Amino acid sequence: MSSIHSLIIFELLFEKPMNVTQIARHLGWSFAEAENEVLKLAELGLIQRGSDRDSHCQILSLHSRSHRTDRITEQAILLGIRRHRTIPALQLYQKLPRDIIEDTLRRELVRGNLVCSCIGMLPVFLPNQPDSHSV
Repeated sequence: MSSIHSLIIFELLFEKPMNVTQIARHLGWSFAEAENEVLKLAELGLIQRGSDRDSHCQILSLHSRSHRTDRITEQAILLGIRRHRTIPALQLYQKLPRDIIEDTLRRELVRGNLVCSCIGMLPVFLPNQPDSHSV
């Protein structure tokens, strides 16, 4: 998933909920391209497709934890991404609860600092390399 595409969809959904057809029309994408990006974001738990007739998509609120993840823990998780690219591997390496790791990864994914691709059903996270994307 391209982090730029994710951010574009997030920007649209911050304005108002939209269905996939509206997203595709607004961005000039094919329905299949928009559907693919929406499905990826939904699989990551970042957006939700509605059960209404038009299946409007909306951003899931990224609830903040009752105790904020401290900066040192965040940096340790982000440094660990270079070698341990999956949530289970980070859990073993960092010895941290899954929800803290997921919370940190979601924030960094939304900020565009990470990219995520899936191998089967397993999300794999990598640091974003802005110079490697052609815009």
